[in-house]
Amino acid sequence: MEKNLKRKKLFSLILSLTLIAAALFSSCKNDSSCDSASSEPAKNGTVKIILQQPKPKAKKANARTVLPEIELDKITLINLKGTHDGQLVNIATWDSSSQLNSADPLSLDLGDWELTLTATLDNGCTFSDTQLVEIVLAENKEVTFHLNQILIMVESHCILI
Repeated sequence: MEKNLKRKKLFSLILSLTLIAAALFSSCKNDSSCDSASSEPAKNGTVKIILQQPKPKAKKANARTVLPEIELDKITLINLKGTHDGQLVNIATWDSSSQLNSADPLSLDLGDWELTLTATLDNGCTFSDTQLVEIVLAENKEVTFHLNQILIMVESHCILI
């Protein structure tokens, strides 16, 4: 009698483990293959951010400038924000221009975006540019930002120009 009880428990245990294993192995491998909404088209597009140093202006004889050229290797922080459907979104942050250049394209919702890239140099001065872009399905947009100085250093202080 005890033998039969032990066999039933062992059989129940093996059957339970088999059912659990079958459930685990037959479940979805990723969310998109299980999601009933996966038949809907994607609602995102991609954008590759390109940071370009402004071209130096032609200098006149004896001309001086308070606007030094931006050295991309002096950038210590890059922040990308965007406005879409009236909502301001922090999209991405990078620690250097080389990190930005090697980054994968970003996924954004389809539609019109106002993207603002702000770069901070190691001396604290900030440069910025804003671009309007339309994100389209199945299109990898390249958006080029030209850094424009909005703050300069004067006696260890940044001043808006």
